[in-house]
Amino acid sequence: MTNVFLVRHAEAEGNLYRRIHGHYNSTITENGRRQLQALAKRFESVHLDAAYSSDLYRARTTAEAVCAPHNLTVTLDPRLREVGMGQWEDQPWALAARNDPEQARNFGKNHLAWNVPGAERYADAAARFSSAVFELANKHEGETIAIFAHGSVIRTFLCLASGLPLTEMKKIHHSDNTGVSLLEIEGQSVHIVYQNDNSHLSPEISTLARQSWWKQHQTDMDPCLWFQPLDLEQFGDVYLEARREAWDNIHHDLTGFDGEGFLEEAKELSKASPHCVLACMLEEEQAGILQMNPEEDSDALWISFFYMMPQFRGHYMGVQLIGEAVSTCRSMERNYLRLRVSTRNERAQRFYERYGFHVIGTDPGVVAPLLIMEKYIGY
Repeated sequence: MTNVFLVRHAEAEGNLYRRIHGHYNSTITENGRRQLQALAKRFESVHLDAAYSSDLYRARTTAEAVCAPHNLTVTLDPRLREVGMGQWEDQPWALAARNDPEQARNFGKNHLAWNVPGAERYADAAARFSSAVFELANKHEGETIAIFAHGSVIRTFLCLASGLPLTEMKKIHHSDNTGVSLLEIEGQSVHIVYQNDNSHLSPEISTLARQSWWKQHQTDMDPCLWFQPLDLEQFGDVYLEARREAWDNIHHDLTGFDGEGFLEEAKELSKASPHCVLACMLEEEQAGILQMNPEEDSDALWISFFYMMPQFRGHYMGVQLIGEAVSTCRSMERNYLRLRVSTRNERAQRFYERYGFHVIGTDPGVVAPLLIMEKYIGY
């Protein structure tokens, strides 16, 4: 018999930004790093004879956090990857649901019927993952090992190990990030000692504690945005009003405000790079604006306007704009996001700091000094 710890990776970009990441190689979030500290503490007195991990960064980083204090080498195995999501990879969940509602419903309710171009079928992913787990367990007969992987493939394995067909996978609860299952495996036989345990996480750092989509009988998804180029010829007045409201909210008057200059700059940028001036959409309603400038720096993407409309503030959607900027930045093979924020705008400063930005310099600004903040998005 082999004792097998099956561990889901720490909170990663897709979990936070509400984006679809199967084989997409996302990184660990700031909160995910706090989860890693708690997970490492949980395992500090646990003896492991071997450790294996998916080769994707989010799983590998989780494995290394646990194994490094024990001087234990992590062996990477691509068979432990998440389900490949095909053409859905790195889309916001809301965009997939809008473009392909039938397959979005299948993904949530009928996994075996889910099928999008280029994606891996759930049954195939389950077979791939199960084969790897059994092979690794039988290789270490009489020992204790840890396997670090991903939510959906772990769920398929726990479903089958519970004696359920994959059509009944909804009966297996979703795992929190860094959730731990302990299995006893002998040959092809599995005994589940416990599953998806997150007792090492406080409510403040638990991913599922902050989200509601996973709850039983939940009918509404957490608010999820999708993005499209902003038509400034048709909606220039919306853009101007957003700029005006943001300026007045920060400076408490319109001294120095050049609305036409902002609009002309946005139009020129939109012509050159349509996907850098975006309307942030909640279903069919515009909830914000994200403007990015790829020309200001060769090694960074600058966020030049980050705006949520007043009625949509306070609903934890703003972080999804950061997710869109990260995706755009990485597609340009750049490693840094940068932005300027007024020294008067302490609320925005705290928001950016919470999601990994830090101050690297200052700019005199037009009305008040500006802080230059940066977020590293590389591996």
